[in-house]
Amino acid sequence: MADTSSNPPLELVVKPHSKVILPCELEGNYSRLLLPGARSYRIRPATWLHEGSPVDMITIDTRTEMSGTGHRYIGDSTTAALHIDNVRLEDDGVWGCTLEDDRGKILFGKPVKLVVLGSPYFIRQIDRDVKAVHP
Repeated sequence: MADTSSNPPLELVVKPHSKVILPCELEGNYSRLLLPGARSYRIRPATWLHEGSPVDMITIDTRTEMSGTGHRYIGDSTTAALHIDNVRLEDDGVWGCTLEDDRGKILFGKPVKLVVLGSPYFIRQIDRDVKAVHP
């Protein structure tokens, strides 16, 4: 995923099973594509990538259609943001959006680093001489 910005990615820290909204922020004049009056990206919805791979998502108007979709990844047709429902540890990583402008140029949004806090765990050392006991 290409990042045209020299700024570090936006970092969001969340707990597992929470909901989070990842913004799709475009640089410079391209931010106009995300204004309420712009319609070109609604014809070609934003694509979201997680660690460079496309995300299986649906795109809807989250102002009116959010409840009962049954999908964890929901693209907002108004803002191009990605809503993640029931965040999991595997959602941790760098996310990014792409949009296509009216001329077919692919635009890359500012990356978002999602940090999913995991439960603490302990590693127990096992004695090598212990044999497995089968019931």
